[in-house]
Amino acid sequence: MGATDILHVATFSPHSIYQNQRLTFLNDVFVIEGSGEVDARHIVEFDSKGELVWQSAELRGWVYEYASSLDVAPVQGGTDEQVQSIIPDATLEFGLQGLLGKRHTLILTDRRVIFARKTKAGMKQRVADARESANSGSEFLDQLGAHLDAFLGWDEERYLTMSPEHALAEATGNFAVERSEITKTSFKTRRLRAEGNVVFDTDDLLVIKTHGKKYKIRLGSGKHQAKRALKVAGLR
Repeated sequence: MGATDILHVATFSPHSIYQNQRLTFLNDVFVIEGSGEVDARHIVEFDSKGELVWQSAELRGWVYEYASSLDVAPVQGGTDEQVQSIIPDATLEFGLQGLLGKRHTLILTDRRVIFARKTKAGMKQRVADARESANSGSEFLDQLGAHLDAFLGWDEERYLTMSPEHALAEATGNFAVERSEITKTSFKTRRLRAEGNVVFDTDDLLVIKTHGKKYKIRLGSGKHQAKRALKVAGLR
């Protein structure tokens, strides 16, 4: 397979939330076409629910081996890294004047700050998982709550019990910053709209400076929540 050839791995069945969408692989990334990147371990979960029609038995076995290799991948610097707190609904800004951004959850461990992306594929998977585990006695309300939890990001608390390496591997765009590289954390309030001396709209920002780089993060959960999270993690 050439460097630019897309490998068609499987197709989602008609009863899946990704009905009839193709699962492909290119440049070490699995993608649900039309939805986004997906972790190989989630693919195995889809298959266990009968949601995939594989292109071949060989490809199915290969994906399972790929997923298993992620579960046993060594953790750099040891396996005792602990999650201390999280900052949900955080948008990492980039581009001219921070007009562009990608939504993340910041996972604060005793060794790193992990930037975990919120992807469309991941949101759909969590909705499906919550729907499946909904209480059959109040099915409608449970499923509505599951959708709201995934959409609004309330399930971000799952990172408090997830291993840091699992969180880091959940999406291809995830990355981490070593705490030893952080030189300063600060907060800013940015005015968006004002009339005279009256300010109507503001953004709360967290700025993390490292040796040679600065991360500007827009806080959907507010600076007070972020300050508490940093304090719990020993970063303030």
